[in-house]
Amino acid sequence: MRLKTTLIAMALGSLSINANALSLYPHTGLEDDNLDFFITDVDADDALDVGDELFAVAEFGKVFEVGGIGSQSTPSFGELTAVSHIQVTAKVPTATPGLFNYSFGPSAAFEATYGAGAMLALFLDPTPDLNIVPPNCVSLVDCTNKATDGALWMVAGIGTDLDDEWVALNAAEDINAVRTANASTKVGAFNFALTVLTNNTGYKITPIGIDCFPLGPFQCNGDAATDIVGSGDLLGGNLLTNDADARSDTDIEFLAVPEPASLLLLGASLLGIGATRRRKSA
Repeated sequence: MRLKTTLIAMALGSLSINANALSLYPHTGLEDDNLDFFITDVDADDALDVGDELFAVAEFGKVFEVGGIGSQSTPSFGELTAVSHIQVTAKVPTATPGLFNYSFGPSAAFEATYGAGAMLALFLDPTPDLNIVPPNCVSLVDCTNKATDGALWMVAGIGTDLDDEWVALNAAEDINAVRTANASTKVGAFNFALTVLTNNTGYKITPIGIDCFPLGPFQCNGDAATDIVGSGDLLGGNLLTNDADARSDTDIEFLAVPEPASLLLLGASLLGIGATRRRKSA
C-alpha cells in the first residue's frame, strides 16, 4: 500500500510538470511582494482621488496549500509575477482625518491589453529575472517588462459576478506621506474578490466564499462567492529609488480542480503504474 501511494504521488507530480508548469493545491494560496506606482493624478494635487490610477508590479515568492502543509518556493517553478492597473471609482471619508475608504475599477489602458474588466494579470516565467525585495528593477517600465516577460497565466477582474469588488480601507490619501513613510508603516489595507477572465493555469477555478460586510470588507451583492480573493497591506515607500511610491504585500487564494485533459493524463499515468506492478508481480 505504501508503494502504491508513493507511485500515485509520483504520477501526480509528473502530471503537474507535464500538463502545467506550476502545480496547484485544491485550496491554493499565493504570497507576494509588490511595488506600487501612483501613475495618474487627475487634478495634480498628490492626493488619491476619484479618477486617479494605481499600478503595481508583484513577485510571488511562495505557492502554498491554504490550511495545509504543502508549499513551493520560487525555484521549484521558475517565477510567478503579476501586474495590476486600477482606477479609483469612489472615495468615502472615515472618522479619522486623512484616511478614506476607496473602491476601484478597471482602467481603460489595462482593459485594452488584457480584456474587458481586467485588473490583474499573472505571468509564469521559467527564467526568473525580477526581484521585488530588494528591487532589481530601476523604473516602472523596467519593473513592468521584467514582470510580463513570461507566459500569460491568468487574468482576473470585474466580470459578471455581482460579488466582484476591489476596495481599500482606512487608506491615506496623501501620496507624499505614503512615499516618505517607512517600509514597516501600514498606510492602508486592500481587498479584492475577482472573476478569472483568462485561465491558462491548466486547472478549473471554482468559486470560493468571501467575507461579507459588516464582518468582512465585501458588500456581497450576489451569492457571496467568486473566483479569487486577495488581501494585503499598503506600506510606506521610503528609500525606494525606482519611481515606486509604496510597497505592499498580498495574499491570494482560490480553489483549483485539474482540467479534464489533465485528469485523462493522470488516468494514463495510473494505468502505466498498474501495468508496471503487474509485470513485476509476474
